[in-house]
Amino acid sequence: MTKKERHIVALDIGSAKTCALIGELEDDGGVKFAALGAAESKGWRKGQIVNLDLAVSSIRRAVEEAEAIVGVPVESALIGVAGGHVRGVNSRGGITVGGAAARYSARRRAPRD
Repeated sequence: MTKKERHIVALDIGSAKTCALIGELEDDGGVKFAALGAAESKGWRKGQIVNLDLAVSSIRRAVEEAEAIVGVPVESALIGVAGGHVRGVNSRGGITVGGAAARYSARRRAPRD
């Protein structure tokens, strides 16, 4: 695993503060804290973006601060989204297959309850 692949990044974007947390994946499957970058959140109001340029700038500052600590560029991150405007939809999926040979392999891929 390369140095870049050994890190996981999470963003917490709030109305007051934006944080970028970087953890290092350990050989035993655990994650060790590596860096925290924080910046004042701007461009947000009540969990919604009201000024995209300011919101991007806040995220960029927090990420760059964390990157500087670990010396690894951030290319992706896990982001939690919350707020009154967020809605979930429950649905069930299925696949249609033909032929006896396809049924077994398709059954292995099918979602389970």
